[in-house]
Amino acid sequence: MLAALLNVLASTVAPATPTPSTQSIAGARVIAVAEAALCTQLGAACTRTTLRVIGRPDRILLPAGDLRLAADPVAGLLPRARVSVPVRLLVNGHDVQTADVWFAVSVFRTVETYAADAPRGTPATALTWRRASVDVAATAGTPFTEPPTLAGERLRRAVCAGQPVTPQDFEPIPDVDARQRVRVTVTYGAIHIDAVGTALAAGMKGATVPVVLAGAHASFQAQITGKGVVDLEH
Repeated sequence: MLAALLNVLASTVAPATPTPSTQSIAGARVIAVAEAALCTQLGAACTRTTLRVIGRPDRILLPAGDLRLAADPVAGLLPRARVSVPVRLLVNGHDVQTADVWFAVSVFRTVETYAADAPRGTPATALTWRRASVDVAATAGTPFTEPPTLAGERLRRAVCAGQPVTPQDFEPIPDVDARQRVRVTVTYGAIHIDAVGTALAAGMKGATVPVVLAGAHASFQAQITGKGVVDLEH
């Protein structure tokens, strides 16, 4: 009788539920935190931005405890074509893991673009612009939103039609360019002689560049004194 009663009592006592030692978090939750943080950092530009996830974490296994997600700010210039947002996973206030979420970014703006292809060295005054809505996320620099005034500058690299126009595309036109024919003034005390030569390097007024006189082979250093003019002083 006693044995039967003990068996009944044992069957009615529920076993203690073990406390889980781990927890899992879906990748979608990490992505949502990363996207919200990136939009906040983009500010007003976020309304014109398209974000597409190209690298995402899978379900993540973490220790059990109070879980919090915190996205760190993205370093570098924004917007850009590819962005990685680091999301810190904290359990009970301690960093346990960091998950990176990669986005492809597109930002369309109406900006000034090149109306035609142009080679490096083209003077800005010889270029024409065309306003167009383009994806500027992959553009290095900040495109002009109004026709720029770039007198005295030239392209530092070749450009293509439809490419956004940025200040980084240009450089000052040097007073003397490499391989340019220059007027050489030679000063011997009170005597001044003019000659013709070829500059072997580019420079602005005040700089010293190597120059070869017409018909000569050896070069000499001369100071740039004006547009296309160098001076050799003795």
